[in-house]
Amino acid sequence: MEIDKSQAVAIAAFSRFDDDVHDPVLRAVSAAYCLVACADGELEASEIAEYVRVAQADARFERLDNAKLEHALRSFAEALQTDVVAGRARALEMVRLAAQDGEDSATCTLLLDVAKLAMQANHKVSKGEVAALRSLCAALGVNPREHLPED
Repeated sequence: MEIDKSQAVAIAAFSRFDDDVHDPVLRAVSAAYCLVACADGELEASEIAEYVRVAQADARFERLDNAKLEHALRSFAEALQTDVVAGRARALEMVRLAAQDGEDSATCTLLLDVAKLAMQANHKVSKGEVAALRSLCAALGVNPREHLPED
């Protein structure tokens, strides 16, 4: 079976992400953020820049390599946006794996915090972002009602 141009671009983008980002928590953080941030359409450079700025100043994210965070986010966002279906599936799998590998609930909490920040990055919450957060909660095995924004 031959792949089309968009599939080839997506495969290349996922390959670059896999080659460049090895830390499982950084991979999962990138996946969780992009899953929510891309749910309402294209992820703008300003949203990534704002997230990186906030994460670098927030003690909850001190375990991340800030030098690699922006690159990881941009790389996963590119891959996700070129193949949304495969990107969402990969994002949820990375989140599940990182949460399973965590020795306590710290990784799960970090991933939920990341997703909530993604919802706030463009100062509006869409139905797609809420649906993405629900999917993330399901992947983490937590009750989404405890983490969804109030209507």
